[in-house]
Amino acid sequence: MIPSISEGNFFGKNVLLDDQKDKVELIAPNEVADKCPLSSFKFFKTKEVPTGFYEMKTGTINTRTPWWDGSALYGSTMARLQKVRTFKDGKLKISEDGLLLHDQDGIAVTGDVRNSWAGVSLLEALFIKEHNSVCEAIKLWIVGKKNSRTHLGTSEEQSWEGLKGERTLSEIGFTRQMVSMGHQACGALVLWNYPRWLRNHVVQDMEGKERPDPVDLAALEVYRDRERKFARYNQLRRALLLIPISKWEDLTDDKEAIQALGEVHGDDVEKLDLLVGLMAEKKIKGFYY
Repeated sequence: MIPSISEGNFFGKNVLLDDQKDKVELIAPNEVADKCPLSSFKFFKTKEVPTGFYEMKTGTINTRTPWWDGSALYGSTMARLQKVRTFKDGKLKISEDGLLLHDQDGIAVTGDVRNSWAGVSLLEALFIKEHNSVCEAIKLWIVGKKNSRTHLGTSEEQSWEGLKGERTLSEIGFTRQMVSMGHQACGALVLWNYPRWLRNHVVQDMEGKERPDPVDLAALEVYRDRERKFARYNQLRRALLLIPISKWEDLTDDKEAIQALGEVHGDDVEKLDLLVGLMAEKKIKGFYY
């Protein structure tokens, strides 16, 4: 259940929620404010609408279609679809250096330009190249492959987010960055390992332009799950016919995590958020991340 505005809850702590002008403000409680990259941040509430479905009475509306229809490349509207296509041989627009094209404002020409960073742009460029390769194969019945083994070292001073990330990627080039990503290790899916740069993240609007208020994506993810009535950790376990936890020791052997969860939720394991539980739970043998 999502707490009401007067009963705001931020990782189990009381906070002030301001819903004026369709925006919510999350303010970190004094006890943990010094550990949060942002002491507060604002974002738009999810708009709930009736579904007309007998079992699920209400739902939420998104401004774009689900990712599996390829809308990140092709767009969710006719205007965006026309902007990304060359209208020749079915191909999509891409620059001569193999990266995404950019308009006069430096914004990438692709299906969805919001909240991107260099890694996402690189993968979008890769998929566009694949799309165009298939188009060329259909036309000529020939598919060519190119390989490169150049490795790139990254710098802490380089920016990979938004428009700055697009400029950094243009300086490095498609091949070097793609090979570099292939050599990078994945971050462990555990507690206290959320990327710090995503906890002070500059987000973009529908046109790819930066919004004035950065967000703490870790806090926002938990809030969105509660707002949209996602299952809590034990609810999901029951739905998957798994035994629910009855105490924190069932979840993890990590004493620090057990103490932190107890400070937030007391002994009520039913309050455990799904995202937090998945990061905290014991990992099976061979679990890579």
